[in-house]
Amino acid sequence: MELQSALESRRSVRRFLDEPVPRTDLEQMVKAASWAPTGCNRQMWKFIILDKSDDIHWFGQFSGMGWVAKAPALVLFVLDPETEYWREDGSAAVQNFMLAARALGYGTCWVQGQIVPHEAAIKKQFVIPPTWRVLAVVPVGKPEKWPDPPVKKSLSDVMSYERF
Repeated sequence: MELQSALESRRSVRRFLDEPVPRTDLEQMVKAASWAPTGCNRQMWKFIILDKSDDIHWFGQFSGMGWVAKAPALVLFVLDPETEYWREDGSAAVQNFMLAARALGYGTCWVQGQIVPHEAAIKKQFVIPPTWRVLAVVPVGKPEKWPDPPVKKSLSDVMSYERF
């Protein structure tokens, strides 16, 4: 799939088919994530792949995250906040991951806000060093159906030259 097509057809998917995601595909997505730019090329991240049902279903205990536990795979994006740009670095990695997933025919959803109140429990469960941060979890799988495209603003509404 061409990049522009992946950009325009990527959607937030919250319902997945009950089909495993091959590890080779997950590794290809993580490889794309690892090619994201980082401040001073420090690459202070770890991508934790969860593709075993016990680990995935563990997320179902959190309020509002039950749908995440129904995905065939999850990827945790964990970063060292010692780096000044850890949020930016991690965000670029998440975007690369989601575009690679789309190019391979998978749906994803960036879950961030619901992670924050449960970060300590997540770190304990998955043996993440206490100083590192869980930026996001991204469920991935074949979608039950692709969501309709969102209405996007026109370029003239979001772009200008020289001045605001």
